[in-house]
Amino acid sequence: MERHLQFVAFLRRLDRKALAELRRSLAFDPGTYPRVFPYVEPFISRESERRSFYLLAGLFALHPDGGGSLGTDSGSATRKRTSLGEVVAQLYAQRDRSRSIEQRFITLLDADQDQLPHRLRQMISLLKAEQIPVDWGQLLGDLLYWASERRTVQQRWARDFYRVSESAIDNATEKEGGS
Repeated sequence: MERHLQFVAFLRRLDRKALAELRRSLAFDPGTYPRVFPYVEPFISRESERRSFYLLAGLFALHPDGGGSLGTDSGSATRKRTSLGEVVAQLYAQRDRSRSIEQRFITLLDADQDQLPHRLRQMISLLKAEQIPVDWGQLLGDLLYWASERRTVQQRWARDFYRVSESAIDNATEKEGGS
């Protein structure tokens, strides 16, 4: 199993006290809150991964029930991963294509490394409010490549968001026309 999926599986086994500490870590720059070092450091093999692992841990603690079977090791080799773009598209559809959700998503896509923790925290909070699950393993994988010059993660999320959004619109139109 990939290391980032092992990390998510580990997070799922943490008790309430550990999750509370991880949530508290979101008030600090990722990787700087000492009380969460024991939970995250064993999984970091390269310095370049540090911010991503700490950020994911805090976000997971904010919405731990939001993963269902997503991000676990069961069937991960054959199961299609779900990007945050697809997940936010579900939120967008549930909120009747709210312009503010789309704007927040675009702002998230434009976030640099310093802005990312704040903007992702806002988005995860919205997803939690609607009880929309997050594929934590996929999100961690994406966070590891967020700073890529080619912005491949951001481009994929945008494609996924607009593809899923348009699909939802087409399905709603078909239902209205068929009644």
